[in-house]
Amino acid sequence: MKKKINTCFLRIILLYLIIPILIALCLYPVLPKILNYPPESVDNQFQVEFDGVTYTRTICFIDYDYCIL
Repeated sequence: MKKKINTCFLRIILLYLIIPILIALCLYPVLPKILNYPPESVDNQFQVEFDGVTYTRTICFIDYDYCIL
């Protein structure tokens, strides 16, 4: 019985970790096109000066925050 409970918890934890990672991997290349970013505008120096973080880090932060919740 205890092994079954541990297996269920492991499945739940894996789902909560894998699903946000898959969503982030799918949205990472698509989101700049949806938001109509011009070419070569992702992860450039202007973005770092303006926002303080790059697009890649923003996606990583969002994914990390979702995994914690």
